[in-house]
Amino acid sequence: AALKKVYDDSVQSVLDSFKKIDIYLPPLYDKYTFDSATTIKFFEMAKATQGELKLLVNSKLITTEITSIINNNAVDNADVLFLIDKTGSMEDDIANIQKGLTQIVESLNQFKNIRLAIALYGDKNADGKDWFSFKNFEMDYNAAKKFIQQIEVTAGDDYPESVYEGFFESNEQDFWHSEAKRM
Repeated sequence: AALKKVYDDSVQSVLDSFKKIDIYLPPLYDKYTFDSATTIKFFEMAKATQGELKLLVNSKLITTEITSIINNNAVDNADVLFLIDKTGSMEDDIANIQKGLTQIVESLNQFKNIRLAIALYGDKNADGKDWFSFKNFEMDYNAAKKFIQQIEVTAGDDYPESVYEGFFESNEQDFWHSEAKRM
């Protein structure tokens, strides 16, 4: 079942024609929320890997976006990796992924032989040797669901998390075997 539309993912305005009211609508993309240098690098990485950059300003939309990406891009016999930032700033995002796990797994089940792995990264400077972890679940989606339900966030004591290191460390794992698609 699809997640219900949340109340704060759209804006509705009703104007009284007898009054002039100044209305300010905040931008969907706030340049102060997303670091522009990082966003540019993510865009370049997406382009180089023939992917697409998605920026979500509402963590309640994350399950819908993940299932959309799977539904629109996965194929039978694909390798799928979820790379998850486990720092405290992502706590609401992780909670929403945990809530939507059934929907995410149902989208994977539409395809045959989708191999699944999950990598978690934090802050290499603050988290020490525990900054990165990787687990290959193959097609055991129930074990993956349990793993995601048990994610504990870390402090990530400074602003820049180790996202690039996490991306490159994920690519070094002995997981990528699909000739059909790697996501």
